[in-house]
Amino acid sequence: MKIKVPQDLSNIETFEDFKKFVSQTFSQVVTVINGRIALGENIDGTIVSVVFSGANVTMAAEHKLNRIAANYIVVGRTANMTIFDGTTDNTKDATYVQASAAGTARLLVF
Repeated sequence: MKIKVPQDLSNIETFEDFKKFVSQTFSQVVTVINGRIALGENIDGTIVSVVFSGANVTMAAEHKLNRIAANYIVVGRTANMTIFDGTTDNTKDATYVQASAAGTARLLVF
């Protein structure tokens, strides 16, 4: 759930309007924080799949963040494997990773 501000702060003319604005905004913040955080809406990241043909092969986890990703979290895999940083420098379009075995991994790249 995204937080939607009820109006532009520059449109507030009275103190009563300001109190209403703050109340509505904080109400939405509380709703989002109390269990309604959605990965696709509240985190600047994406889930990508990476297929590894074998162990210790650097593969590109291509994303559309248009920036170098800060990190990644493994959210799924098809084999008993460990995912770790690759030997290629990350770019604004891809994060490079390796695996300890062949298989497919799903990564939350952010």
